Amino acid sequence: MSIDFFLVCRIRNGDDKAAEIIIRKYYKKVFDYCKYHSENIHTAEDLTQEVFLIFLKKITQYKHRGKLLNYLYTIARNKCIDERKKESNKDISIECIDYEVSSSFNESERTIESLYVRQAVKKLPSDIREIIIMYYFLDMKQREIADICGISLELVKYRLRKGKEMIKKYLGGEI
Repeated sequence: MSIDFFLVCRIRNGDDKAAEIIIRKYYKKVFDYCKYHSENIHTAEDLTQEVFLIFLKKITQYKHRGKLLNYLYTIARNKCIDERKKESNKDISIECIDYEVSSSFNESERTIESLYVRQAVKKLPSDIREIIIMYYFLDMKQREIADICGISLELVKYRLRKGKEMIKKYLGGEI
């Protein structure tokens, strides 16, 4: 059994410190996921907090089947989809991109290239964008992505391939 399993058992028994350990352990990863799927940094923070609130609220329903992080990503995915539906009429913002580079922004080619790639990713259809973000930006394995999204491994591979082709096209074949 993993340490997460034991922490979940402790949380179920009312151990607040175990809950704090889980949150500290996975907060950044869940936040990064939400950041890539949100229109601004504040929304990403709110979504991340909601993910952990839902997790703690439904802790008795949680069944440990491997990785707790995948379960948290699944909750985050659902929250981001709900948020996207609410915000569907708003323009796409690059505030998250600005936030990431503002502290060390310089006119280097690498920074500019990174901005172009991120803008190209934002143009992708949501189902393909989801896979590209999980794989390239969050360093998730294809099997994990399939499990979180509830799709086949073959479909994940197809969407990765299609996403790379579309990004290449958006960037004028520069990748």
